[in-house]
Formats: sequence, C-alpha cells, structure tokens
Amino acid sequence: MTIIFDPTRKKRRIAEHRSGTGFQPVEDHGQDAHATSIRKRQGAYLPHWNRNHSIYSVTFRLTDSLPRSVVEAWITERENIVQAAKQMNRSLSEDEEQRLQHLFSERVDKYLDAGHGTCWLNQEKNAQIVADVLRQFDGRRYHLIAWCVMPNHVHVVVQPFPGFELPNILHSWKSFSANQVNKALQRKGEL
Repeated sequence: MTIIFDPTRKKRRIAEHRSGTGFQPVEDHGQDAHATSIRKRQGAYLPHWNRNHSIYSVTFRLTDSLPRSVVEAWITERENIVQAAKQMNRSLSEDEEQRLQHLFSERVDKYLDAGHGTCWLNQEKNAQIVADVLRQFDGRRYHLIAWCVMPNHVHVVVQPFPGFELPNILHSWKSFSANQVNKALQRKGEL
C-alpha cells in the first residue's frame, strides 16, 4: 500500500481524513504542474501514485503474513462490490468506496498487526538487518522520516530525492533485506 501526502496541503488534508488511512494526491495546476505531475501505476491490489518531492507512507510485509485464502477472499469481495455497481450501470457509491478503502487498508493493517505468519522480523537480528537496510541510503537517495519494523511487516515514511523512484527504492529494500534475513536464518525461498 502506498499513500502520498501533498506537503503543501498536508495539515488540512490530514485533518479531513483522520478516519481513513490515505487519499488520492491533489493535482497541482500551477506553473510547475508538469514538474510535479502525478504518475499513476497499478499495484497488485490498488493503484499507486508517484509525484516528485512527495512523502510516502509505505507498508511491506512478509509473504506469509496474509494467507492466500484471506487475500483471495478480499479480492473476491472487492470484485463483487465493483461488479454490482457495473451491473447497475453506475459508479461506486460513497459507501462502496469506503468499503473498498476499509477492505484494502484498515482490514489489511489489522490483520498484519495480529501477527500472522512466521514473524521472522520478531527476532532482533532480523529486525536489525531491515533497519540497517532502510538507513543505508538515508540522506543520499531519500529522506527517511520514520520507520517501524513489526514482527511480520514494516512501516516506512520516506521522501525520495529527485532521480530516485519509490518503486526502485522499495525493490532494493525488500530484495536486499530478504536475502540477508534468509542468509541469517539459513533458509531459501520467499521471505
């Protein structure tokens, strides 16, 4: 899940969205609109927005923290909500939008916080590996604002520097830390 905060409207927008976990970024139509335009790409379950100079809240998790059956049930529920609106030839209602947001934000967070899966990051040496990876390029590729290593997932608030894209930063963190934790655990495979 990736949430983008617009630093120029941050306080007002956060106050408006205290009950949720995120919102779509605001498009800047000023003279620098082209330089700060929003780039949207489809993630695994939700769209991801990228924008230069933005601050992102990111959560990534261990592969077994959300069992496939749970994820498939949530996907089916999401598809049913969207399909019902399509069959009625209308866009999603505000209530349906809120249900989708809950489905892929609060519900996922609650499930992760319950500590499902092997929780490899509960071991201090593994959590330290992840922490070291996050701090590795702080100040050179990104500004690491806040982070927290949980037993089966990681929360990060980060601001990439120009020329460094969030997807590449995330790939680097996840790939390197997974390899190092697997090595420490003397295991192979997805982490």
